[in-house]
Amino acid sequence: MTITRSQAISLLEPKISNIWHEAYPQRPVEYTSFVNIRSTRKQTVTDYKLSDFGPLRLKGEGETIIYDDPLFGPEKAYTPVRFGLGYKITQEMVDHELYGQVEKFERALITSAVNLQTLVSLSAMALLSRLGLVDSCPPKPMKSSTWAGTSCYPD
Repeated sequence: MTITRSQAISLLEPKISNIWHEAYPQRPVEYTSFVNIRSTRKQTVTDYKLSDFGPLRLKGEGETIIYDDPLFGPEKAYTPVRFGLGYKITQEMVDHELYGQVEKFERALITSAVNLQTLVSLSAMALLSRLGLVDSCPPKPMKSSTWAGTSCYPD
């Protein structure tokens, strides 16, 4: 649906003293503290587990060197996903809006993207924790975070 003047008549008249959607402080980004983020141009990303060598061994004079082999592990393939969101707005709404709110819609889209990344990362971490696939919970975040009250950080 396109944002039109008829949907936001209040933004066209000089009578508003406060607009609530911007009255709350932005939440801090939490997911970057415990999730590795990387970008790719590939359709499928593959990780491969490979061990290092064991510890060096004491070798006496004239003794042969002991040789070691790395352990070759499994592969794990990931398929990247893409999220998107946009909005449509009429030129008349852009021209006639008096409070500068139309200009803030781009920032609101960025906020939506950050909030989605945080939610997806936290949900994945909680699932892995419940399945016992991760050893511990992420670093303890603020009280208002999505982790508060979960099995990782009960209130």
